[in-house]
Amino acid sequence: MTQARINIIEPNGVRRSMPLGLQGAVIGRDPGCEIPLAYERVSRQHTEISFDGQQCYVTDLDSRNGTYLGKTRLTPNVPTPWLPDQALRVGDVYFNLELPRSQEVHQKAAQQGETLAGYVPAQAKPRDNRKTLWLVLGGLALLCVCAGLVGLALSLM
Repeated sequence: MTQARINIIEPNGVRRSMPLGLQGAVIGRDPGCEIPLAYERVSRQHTEISFDGQQCYVTDLDSRNGTYLGKTRLTPNVPTPWLPDQALRVGDVYFNLELPRSQEVHQKAAQQGETLAGYVPAQAKPRDNRKTLWLVLGGLALLCVCAGLVGLALSLM
């Protein structure tokens, strides 16, 4: 795949796909929208999708029924990053995003905190401190036994 694509899954089961260019797209009931949807729960101009060549953004255009990324309702008029693994819902219509492989890798790396040089900070594994605790307790017990033996030896002298 060389171009970003939007896959559309309508409530009646119809599936279609369209390329997403730098000009973006408006989703809505208005026939003049780039992605027209003739459904009652879709506003005339419901959602705008923008793409800068690397990152895709979704903006709810103050729609009546809202725009959802996953289960989160978007704040109206605030562009929100849309990642390929997130489902977008407008009314009862679902969308998913496909990015060219290089862009998808770049997006996921950026999301995980990768720097421009390609360095990803090592994630520290949670330590199991039980072994350390037992070693410390064992050392203390041994120290107490030794101190007791020294005390006993001194009292016998």
